[in-house]
Amino acid sequence: MSPPHQPPPTPPHMEFPSESNQRPILTRRHSMPAHTGTRASRYQWSNSPLRSGRPHFNNFRKAVWDCVENGLSYHRLLMKAEETKPELRTNEQLHLLAVQYQVADALEQAKADMAMSDSSILSADTRRFGLHTLWMDARVLDMLTKFAFVYANDGQDAVALAYVIRKLDIGRHTAHLIEQSDITAELLVAQLNEIDQAARAANGGDVVLENVGPDPEVEKLGELWVVPKPSEDDPSPITDCCFCLQPFSEKEDPAFKLSSCGHCVGKSCMQKWLCSVSNMSHTCPQCREVLLEPRKHRPVPHSNEDAQTRQRQLEIWPFYMLLMEVIRDVFALASRAWPPEHTYVRQLAEMLGR
Repeated sequence: MSPPHQPPPTPPHMEFPSESNQRPILTRRHSMPAHTGTRASRYQWSNSPLRSGRPHFNNFRKAVWDCVENGLSYHRLLMKAEETKPELRTNEQLHLLAVQYQVADALEQAKADMAMSDSSILSADTRRFGLHTLWMDARVLDMLTKFAFVYANDGQDAVALAYVIRKLDIGRHTAHLIEQSDITAELLVAQLNEIDQAARAANGGDVVLENVGPDPEVEKLGELWVVPKPSEDDPSPITDCCFCLQPFSEKEDPAFKLSSCGHCVGKSCMQKWLCSVSNMSHTCPQCREVLLEPRKHRPVPHSNEDAQTRQRQLEIWPFYMLLMEVIRDVFALASRAWPPEHTYVRQLAEMLGR
């Protein structure tokens, strides 16, 4: 009698890496995912937070989705498969283990690819202020959190979410990122203050630039937007201005939706931004989508000799804005995606957000 089939040995206990957006497996018409389910469930699949063209990501997302559709826990099935003796594992358990080990390797490779592809697009100033490492760490944290969310049945399995967050050591990653954000903010503010003081000393006062030509009208760039109330479909709608991070106010700072990119910002904040002398004032303050032609600047009389110093200050300001974007991302991850046992990290992020 021929020897029984020997399943592959159990790999060592893995540590999950990370990744970001993943595109679902599509049919030939490229309109619906290739799995069965209701129209609502197929729409939810297409908007999964873990999307990519890599087949192992699709296999992992499909395995989790099958568990969601059948009311099962992907985490519990995986743990049971790991605890089962290799010779007693079913074909389903072997398939689940293979999917998990393959997606772990694929995520590690995705992290390495991301680091190589992003390293050449950042400027010398970005590296000098430490924003390169900070930005990369923020992207890694974002991928880890999204991976944890999918692993936990799209966030529905609280036990699995707590497990994978501990396994990925997301709390330590976030605490480190918050600490580094604070250090980088101090460096940038110190640089801005140093340049400003040098300009004042050279000119005996503020070095001021002014815009050339009439101020743009914010009304031509979008329309007022009604802030939605929380619902089952959208439990955390946008309620804060992305510029000042304060809640929208119908009287003082109503919500204003930009037609070009769809982002929402306080109308008064947007008008101030458009009328500022920043080199980026012609773009969306959140995504940098170009909204209108860039404006020209000129030194105010009696400050010509210090125009270069002020220009340097304006060059540094976008890096400070990039840092603020990183801080907002960390705050959003820490305050919305984690279970109650990680409130200490949420509190740290809230302190940083203020």
